[in-house]
Amino acid sequence: MNIGLLIQLQGPAGIWGPSCETSARLAVHEINTAGGISGHEIGLEVLDAGLPPDQVAARVSRAVAERRIDAVVAMHPSDLRARIAASIAGRVPYIYTPQYEGGERHPGVYTIGETSRELLPPAMSWVAEHEQVQRWFILGNDYVWPRRSAALVKALAARTGARLVGERYVPWLYSERSDFSEELAAIRASGADGVLVMLLGEDAIMFHRAFGEAGMAGRAARLCLAFDENLLYAVGEENTERLYSVSAYFANLDTRANNRFLDRYLALFGTRSPVPNMLGQSCYEGVHFLKSLVDAVPRGYGPFKRRDRFHLAHLSARSEDSLEMPSHVHIATVQGIDFKHVASF
Repeated sequence: MNIGLLIQLQGPAGIWGPSCETSARLAVHEINTAGGISGHEIGLEVLDAGLPPDQVAARVSRAVAERRIDAVVAMHPSDLRARIAASIAGRVPYIYTPQYEGGERHPGVYTIGETSRELLPPAMSWVAEHEQVQRWFILGNDYVWPRRSAALVKALAARTGARLVGERYVPWLYSERSDFSEELAAIRASGADGVLVMLLGEDAIMFHRAFGEAGMAGRAARLCLAFDENLLYAVGEENTERLYSVSAYFANLDTRANNRFLDRYLALFGTRSPVPNMLGQSCYEGVHFLKSLVDAVPRGYGPFKRRDRFHLAHLSARSEDSLEMPSHVHIATVQGIDFKHVASF
C-alpha cells in the first residue's frame, strides 16, 4: 500500500513541507514496525502541492490512475482541496489534515483538522476578555479560509459586545511585493484593538515583523491561526508582544501522547530534524487516521462526522492519551522564543 503525501514544498505553505514529511514518515515507520495496514507494509510518495493547481490535480489523478498511490494524506491551503477532490473523484481516500474553514462535503474526503467554528469562539472570547478587545480587524490571505471565516468573526464579535471594524485580504506571497505599510495604516485608521491574523508562511512572518517594528503592539493584540513554532522563531522575540495563537496542538504540550510522539520523532530523525509543529503533526495524524479507517471499514463501521470533521480513534499527539480522539483547543501566548499555554477549552 502506498500513500501519496500531498504537501507544499514551495509556495505559501512551503515552510511546513519538511516537518510534514518527517512527521508522516514517523507514522509510516510506526505502522510498518507494528505490522503495516491489513498486514501490508506501506510506503510514502511525496507530491508537491506548491506547483500550479492544474499541475497538482493532474499529477495526483495520474498517480491514482497508475495505481502508484492507494490513498492521499494532504496538508495544503484550502483553495486547492476542491480541485484535488474532483481529480481523485472518490477513487481513493483523501485525508485532509490541517485547520480549515469547515463545510467540506466532497465524497471520499476526510477532514480531521480543527475548524474555524471550533477554534475561533473560545479564542476570540478569551482574548476579548483578557485584552479588552472591542474592535476587531481581519487580515488574511485572499482565499476561502479567511473569507469564509469572516462571517463567523462578525457574529462572534457581536456576541461579546465587540464589532468588526475592518478586513483586508492579500494575495499569496504578498510579502515579496509589499512591506505591509498599507495594511498597518488601515489597522491604525480603523481604531482596531484586536487583529485576527490568518496569513500563511512568509506573509505571516513579514507582517508580524512589520507590526512589531512599527510599535503596533501598544494599539492592538493579535490572535493568530496556523501560527506555529516555525513562524515564531522567524518572527523574532522582539515582535511578539501581545501575540496569541490558537490550535489543538503545540509542540510543548505536556501530555502522554505528545511526549511519546516527540521521543519517537527525535529518536528517528535526531536533534537537527525539522521543528515539530501543529501542521507537521497533522500529517503524522493523517497517516494514522488512514490506518484506523482501513481497519474500521471491513468491520462495518467507519468514522462519524461532527462539526465538519471526522472522528475515529487513531494515534495522535494532540490528545491526552494516544488513542483518544483530539478534543481540546489551546490558546498560547509567547514567552521568549517559545509558546506559553494560557487556556484550554
